[in-house]
Amino acid sequence: MEILIVDSTFIINNRLKLLISEANEQLIIYQAKSYKEAIQLYSEKKPAVVLLDIELPSNKSFHLLKEIKTANQKSIVIILSMEINTLSRYKYLIAGADFFLDKYHEFEKITELIQKISANYLKKVV
Repeated sequence: MEILIVDSTFIINNRLKLLISEANEQLIIYQAKSYKEAIQLYSEKKPAVVLLDIELPSNKSFHLLKEIKTANQKSIVIILSMEINTLSRYKYLIAGADFFLDKYHEFEKITELIQKISANYLKKVV
């Protein structure tokens, strides 16, 4: 299964990659630090899962989510945010986000969530 991590913060981007690869070494992980990189990688690689930071520069996260879901409704998008407010959560969920996690309080849940998604993905492929 392929995963795209989209986060403009170098440290978070690399921490997410390490966290996910430790949980499952068989996953293929791509990284993007900008909207432009993310669109290009998504178009080329068509990953099953996208971890998307809500704080991309120029408020491009919401636009990226909509483009991903337009291209493929089956792509699973996990929104990551440092500050969660109800309005933002609903805005992204209504636009098609599958999960919305708090980077600060729910960071450790990412591994478990990726493992569950990966297990379900393998069942569908086999």
